[in-house]
Amino acid sequence: MTEGSQTPPSQNAPSGQSVPSGGKGLGSTAIAIIVIVVVAVVIIGSVGAYLLLREVADDIGFYRYTESIEHEYPADTYMALDVSNVNGYIKIVGDEDATVIDIDGLKKAHTEEELDDIELQISEDDGTLVLLVVHEEDDAENEALDLDITIPSDIVVKNADSVNGEVEISGVESIVRVDTTNDDIRVEVIGIDCNMSISSTNGAVEVHILTSLDATVNISTLNGD
Repeated sequence: MTEGSQTPPSQNAPSGQSVPSGGKGLGSTAIAIIVIVVVAVVIIGSVGAYLLLREVADDIGFYRYTESIEHEYPADTYMALDVSNVNGYIKIVGDEDATVIDIDGLKKAHTEEELDDIELQISEDDGTLVLLVVHEEDDAENEALDLDITIPSDIVVKNADSVNGEVEISGVESIVRVDTTNDDIRVEVIGIDCNMSISSTNGAVEVHILTSLDATVNISTLNGD
């Protein structure tokens, strides 16, 4: 072949058509396979991105739907408080001037339907106001309920526990038990009139105690500060 010449069309090509030198091109089956693969990659990538973003949203506490709940009870009816949560924090503040037990809750979920799966059950047990967060579905990881509670300082916090959520208590004169599995605890101890237990499995524990209190303190941690 002389310099400047071009490769002639394949002799096997029909008249008037040329096939590029070196092959016969892609058939319809190969093109279909390529299209399927591309579509699959796009779908898998989209699902993966959604799951990743949802996981990140869970980590930073972002929920698309919220709903506020409010309850108020006369303080002179109760001597103690018992709070149990699953997903969400518990914050209890004692106020010596308070005349009511004020409960503010915030339901959080990824869908409106999941908001209905969260219920705050309130009952009384021998002078104790009992707050119990219940999830109708066994899988409650997409739902949470944060609780902000104000009580008179002289009401005993008999129990405050959450599975996945921070627990913070301040301004109350008597605390019996504080517990969380996966988060931190911050407690201010003003007085001690009984044995007190404060524990977290995976989280830091911070306790402020008056130096004037006559008490023996035992502190331990599994995974935390």
